[in-house]
Amino acid sequence: MQTAYIARAYGDGSNVTKIRQHQLGWPNGLCVDFEADRLYWVDAYFDRIQSSDFNGNDLTTLEGHSITHPFGISVYKDSIYFTDWRMEAILKIDKNGGKERRIRSGIGKMMGIKIFDKDLQPISSQNPCTRRNGDCSHFCFPVPVSPSLIIIGRHCACPYGFKLKEDQRSCEPNPNEPNPASCPSGLYECRNRRCIPQSYKCDRDNDCLDNSDEDDCPTG
Repeated sequence: MQTAYIARAYGDGSNVTKIRQHQLGWPNGLCVDFEADRLYWVDAYFDRIQSSDFNGNDLTTLEGHSITHPFGISVYKDSIYFTDWRMEAILKIDKNGGKERRIRSGIGKMMGIKIFDKDLQPISSQNPCTRRNGDCSHFCFPVPVSPSLIIIGRHCACPYGFKLKEDQRSCEPNPNEPNPASCPSGLYECRNRRCIPQSYKCDRDNDCLDNSDEDDCPTG
């Protein structure tokens, strides 16, 4: 089985860089703390919450008696909110540590948790995709155009079955695009076409995200 890692990529999915590959088990949830410029994640294998800077350095760890199988995570101001599958609850803990507080119980196995606030993800005025969709006919992805990651450019892209025209902005049908391939050998194909390891089927976790990996499983 592939070793877990946390990676960073440009907005169009290119330039994938692994920034954290060590001391990871099951990093099920990941979020960004924009105020502190840090990444936070929950690890359900080691039952802990960790954070680092955007390059995977300056690692810190939060552990607590109420962190038993964390899955989803979100950060707001000085607090961390996370879901726990064994407790079937949402819990809250200070970013600097302290006692966890259960704020909602009886919610089942929540896959994730999101907090919505206009300050949580500010949109840069330099993002070219915010103006006329970057002059792209379909998808516009912001990408850095300098190593400093300060100057932002954009790449246009097309949905499956289409390709970019020579103007690099408009899309046209691509008759040579092959049909989407099924999952490779050794992987289970979910109803939503997601591919997961065969060993994940019938493990009582909703790995497919549509619960199809838990269909027709033995009971008891």
